[in-house]
Amino acid sequence: MTRRDVAVVLILLILPVLSIGCGDSESDGYREITAPVDSPPPTTDADDAAQYPQSKETALDGAAAASGPLPVVEPRSELDADGSKAASKVPEDPGEVEPKNADPSTATSGDTAVADRSADLADPTASPDRTTEEKPKREIKLLIPSKKFKVEGPDEAVRVSFDDVDLLKVLNMDPVIPKAPELMPDWLKQLDGKRIRIRGFMIPPFSETDVRAFTLARDTQLCCFGRNPLPYDLIDVFLKEGAETEYIELRPFDVVGVFHIGEEIEPGYLYSIDDAVVIQ
Repeated sequence: MTRRDVAVVLILLILPVLSIGCGDSESDGYREITAPVDSPPPTTDADDAAQYPQSKETALDGAAAASGPLPVVEPRSELDADGSKAASKVPEDPGEVEPKNADPSTATSGDTAVADRSADLADPTASPDRTTEEKPKREIKLLIPSKKFKVEGPDEAVRVSFDDVDLLKVLNMDPVIPKAPELMPDWLKQLDGKRIRIRGFMIPPFSETDVRAFTLARDTQLCCFGRNPLPYDLIDVFLKEGAETEYIELRPFDVVGVFHIGEEIEPGYLYSIDDAVVIQ
């Protein structure tokens, strides 16, 4: 079969197929493609209401538009079991809410209330009616009625320690009062004018050499960045004529000299030593 014969056969086969889809446009099985598609009939409000029931919020909105503002809906936790309104815990005016810890008699404004609450946060134990209690004063009483001292060295100096002249340990005195020298026991008063030997630390003097006078401290915590000294923690020392020493840094040493009890209770003035020598 030639190529021409094949083409003729194909044409004969295709023509019946094309004739099937070319029916009359007015027949029952066909409709013009350009004809508009039928739209659904319009619905009314009643139909919408029947098909889509209104929610509670929509109904309220409609009622509000007709009758005024919406009623306040109470929180579920504030309703009784039967649905009645319980006692309201919410103040009518939120601007007048007072802080929990504020004193109603004194909180007259928002600023005052905030200040009171800030103070309570700073002190967790604070209360509106708290009062400041003063530190109780110690009862002055003689704790060491008698004392014996040891004599040391060629100068027969009495060995004394800072504990021996500590008025808290001797008289239970805190704070030290102006008439402290009068209340001292006899054994302490009798040290006035006697040559003693006491050990301590040197407070840094103005010069590290040729030191003629310095302050003897009970411990190194009283120097520079330590605690504030009490009247009996420091003793002013004046070397005897012609004697000199160098600065002794952070090392304990002995001082021998004549002990004096002064009338002032300032540190360095209550106790002093003169005619002294340094023994390292």
